[in-house]
Amino acid sequence: MRETKSMTYREFDAGLFRHKEALRRARGAGTRGARAFRRAVERAMRDGEGNFRRWLNREACGFTHPGTGRALTVEIGDDHEAIYCFLFFCRMLSEGRHPDGDFVSRLAYLISRSTCRAECRAECRAECRAECRAGAQ
Repeated sequence: MRETKSMTYREFDAGLFRHKEALRRARGAGTRGARAFRRAVERAMRDGEGNFRRWLNREACGFTHPGTGRALTVEIGDDHEAIYCFLFFCRMLSEGRHPDGDFVSRLAYLISRSTCRAECRAECRAECRAECRAGAQ
């Protein structure tokens, strides 16, 4: 299997900023540049299950763990960081790497944040800011 270079979050976010609406309008097809970006994401993240395309279509994402064979279905909201981390998590597992507890905790937080209502997200941000201020003192 040919080694594929991973995509940084900055590259991913910039590409989504440029192409997300075109990809969503055309249900994953989009313009030539948008299609090239989608294929680059699928290649870089080894997205054999089509999770990036599902996320663009606002469908649930899924993954089958290579070691246990358990299927996982996850709703991911309109959050670039959450889908990037989920795709990276899937890539790590498919390569036989095991993510550490901090990464898994961060992923769980991002996914839950992505599906939260706007009022709830604002409340969570305020709580996080308060905790950070308290920790800095």
